[in-house]
Amino acid sequence: MFFTRSMVAYSSGLFGQHAGNLTWRYTGKYVTPKAIQSAFAYRWREKFGPGRDATLAKTQWVQFETVKLCYDDEYRKQRAMRVQRRNNRYA
Repeated sequence: MFFTRSMVAYSSGLFGQHAGNLTWRYTGKYVTPKAIQSAFAYRWREKFGPGRDATLAKTQWVQFETVKLCYDDEYRKQRAMRVQRRNNRYA
């Protein structure tokens, strides 16, 4: 949870706007919190490897499978093959 200077909790929209305004001020580009989250995740996986994806999921408040689907190419390929086999079974 993040707070404003007046100690009021940020809503998701207000936090996103604030993060975008800060990146605009310092870089001249508007960057969304999702882009920052993705950059953090790629850096995390580069530093710690895919074996720490469960910790990354907890850090980002998402499910483990969400992290695997977003950032693990091999997992996405394996999952796509499973879905295709399942669809072929019922076709």
